Amino acid sequence: MIPGKHEELVIARALVNVILKFLTATGDLQSAERSTEIYELLAKRSPDAFEPRLATALYNLGVSYSELRKPHEALKPARRAAEIYERLAKQNTEAFEPCLATSLHGLGIVYAQMGKPEEALTSARQAVGILERLAKQNPCTFEPDLADSLNNLSLRYSEMGKRKEALGAARQAVEIRERLVKQNADTFEPDLADSLDNLSLRYSEMECRDDALESARRAVEIYQRLEEQNANTFGPDLADSLNNLSLCYSDLGRLDEALEAAERTVEIRERMANQDADTFGPVLADSLDRLANVYWWLGRLGEALKAAERALKVRQRMAKQDPSSFDVGLAVSLNSLASVYWGLGNLERSQGLAEHAVEVLDWLAKQDPNTFEPRLAAGLRAVGTIYQGGNPMEAADAFRRAVVTLRRLFLLQPKVHSRQMTELQQDYLHSCKLSGQEPDPELLAPIGEALQSAARLAV
Repeated sequence: MIPGKHEELVIARALVNVILKFLTATGDLQSAERSTEIYELLAKRSPDAFEPRLATALYNLGVSYSELRKPHEALKPARRAAEIYERLAKQNTEAFEPCLATSLHGLGIVYAQMGKPEEALTSARQAVGILERLAKQNPCTFEPDLADSLNNLSLRYSEMGKRKEALGAARQAVEIRERLVKQNADTFEPDLADSLDNLSLRYSEMECRDDALESARRAVEIYQRLEEQNANTFGPDLADSLNNLSLCYSDLGRLDEALEAAERTVEIRERMANQDADTFGPVLADSLDRLANVYWWLGRLGEALKAAERALKVRQRMAKQDPSSFDVGLAVSLNSLASVYWGLGNLERSQGLAEHAVEVLDWLAKQDPNTFEPRLAAGLRAVGTIYQGGNPMEAADAFRRAVVTLRRLFLLQPKVHSRQMTELQQDYLHSCKLSGQEPDPELLAPIGEALQSAARLAV
């Protein structure tokens, strides 16, 4: 008997389920790509039956690319997933609005990775709007997702320089998760700690340092308790929280306590890197750079030098094993070591390291200008600061290059970059005065106008 359309559909679904169970088990990018290809073919033949699954496959593919830090590849599937879910939600709101919110959340993260903060914020707002409505109808089901999306929205507001809105979203996320912990501590305490860390960062941005410290302490207390029960699962989270706690203590000038938290962070991450160097090597290097900075502030330059050299060795070893790991972390470690040598009075070595960091950042900025031009400007500022003591002409040139580098993005988004541009402009003007040069009026005129406009809007 020749099968009819219904029988063909049943057979197709059965075959697809078998294939996709195998593909899902492998769990890699190639499997996500193959799953999407299969659903593309099936959705063309039977949209009603397979479009929802195609949207899920596209969403998963976008997540896979995003986790590999390939946002440009992630954008197309992430955007298509959101478009399909939006169309499906118009036909069946109850079934597909939660999926639409999830896809918009993911799309916002991709846009953020691409250095497109306005698009990222729009997607995050849309996701929160949907989930707020759903959580009012069914809080038990949707409040956890709402808290997660509010965390994301807080980050997106922060990237746009909207610090008050970022703080408000972070507070909301903590309030929801505190309520959820009272109902089920085992399930929701890790999420509460994550939100407290985010809240601490938002308080720091608003210069509410005591509040930032209190939130960071609470996060560390939760993760310490969880880490004692399961070190492999919660050790990385505890290290992240301790790193944040160290920053909070530093902001308050409590350097001995900042050092203790930084040393504990290194201890945990060393242990993790011994088990899995590929995964935890980069964060170990981050911790060693942080430790070097605290030693530097305490005037313990010998110990700062050892920590900074160790961080750079970790970065260089990883770059040899995998050239694709040539990233901003290498520039951070080069600058960290440059600062230590500057403190030790070895200006030649300091200049060489800082200029090497600029080379790394310049290469990255050519690949992804929106993400790395601000970091390149910061690297050039570091070079200018090192030259300022002995060569004001070179310092003025480095500061001018920093202003030029940031100028494009600053004029597009003055509020986001106003603080950094203000500092760069002041450095440039001061170095021109020291070196007897005239500042470039054509460069500075539109910057000055944009800074004044941003200041008026902030009032």
